[in-house]
Amino acid sequence: MRKIVILLILAGITNMVSAQSQVDVMCKDIRVKLEMYHNDSIALRLGGILDLFEKGGVFEQEVLEKKYVGLVYVLSDYEDCTSASCTDPAISPAVWFGTDMGVCMMGIRTRDGSDSKRPLSSYVQAYLKRMPIFDEPVTKYIVRTDFSNGLSSYNKEDNSFAIDSRGTINYARKNGDYIIGLSISASGRNAMIHVFDVTGQEKLLSLDTVAQNTTPQPAQYNVETKKKIEKLRDEEKSRNEFSEMIEAIVNNTKLSPYYHNRDMFILSSGLFRDDLEVKYKGKDMLTVAMPLDGVTDYIEFTRNTYDGETDHSVLFEFHIQKEGVYGSATFKYKNEKWMLDSMNVVEN
Repeated sequence: MRKIVILLILAGITNMVSAQSQVDVMCKDIRVKLEMYHNDSIALRLGGILDLFEKGGVFEQEVLEKKYVGLVYVLSDYEDCTSASCTDPAISPAVWFGTDMGVCMMGIRTRDGSDSKRPLSSYVQAYLKRMPIFDEPVTKYIVRTDFSNGLSSYNKEDNSFAIDSRGTINYARKNGDYIIGLSISASGRNAMIHVFDVTGQEKLLSLDTVAQNTTPQPAQYNVETKKKIEKLRDEEKSRNEFSEMIEAIVNNTKLSPYYHNRDMFILSSGLFRDDLEVKYKGKDMLTVAMPLDGVTDYIEFTRNTYDGETDHSVLFEFHIQKEGVYGSATFKYKNEKWMLDSMNVVEN
């Protein structure tokens, strides 16, 4: 009798394991990988996206056979992880292109592979904030491009669309407004989570409008209003560019050893605005013009040569007094954006 009971228990366990579908295992594996990442706003967002995927299902053919712009989150052991933890998954533009012949679900990167993980690209920032993206070059590229050569076969499987892309099975489900796609490499070292806001896309852009009108049409404003609008746009662009440069400096890996997981503050010394939106590992950093009583954990900026012009390089000098560390960073304007050209850090 005892042998029979043991055999029944083993049979039950076997049935439970076999009942787990391939897509369930993939989702579980990605959750395990996500738990290695710092619990910041991006990790929390991805946890919610996986929740939506698990509760989602297959969707109508008329939804599948369209083109959508979206995002892809890449969890990479090689790019993100040390021996103990992982941080800052890459976030890139993505496209969904479906027909009755197949589906193309892929991330969009620059040809030279120069995309930086942080700061986030203007497309990604706008998409996350649900702001218009129709003026972004990557959006126009997606809209104008026919991705038929990249189509992969698909079928309905495990309450999902299983997409066979170059021998790797990707799963896609829809929950509410979102199409969510999951994939993981054979080694398990890389996982991708694609997200497409099907309904929200109508607010982000009109594909037909973008395809037909590739240049912005002049608004009917009087001369004085036009000047004010252009001035405000220039100020906003300059503020965003400056914030991105400061963020690139404080997030540079050469400075990470000197933070020691403390809450670091930015001391501007009055050289720039205190309301800049700067994040370190996804967490807002407070910028102050003068030291605060009792606070010593500053990265202090002592000099910058930024004047809004793009025909010459920009120099920043800074130090972390508590660590006896001094440094400088140089930026050059390339491909219509400020790029970090050099970063020097020395200990006193």
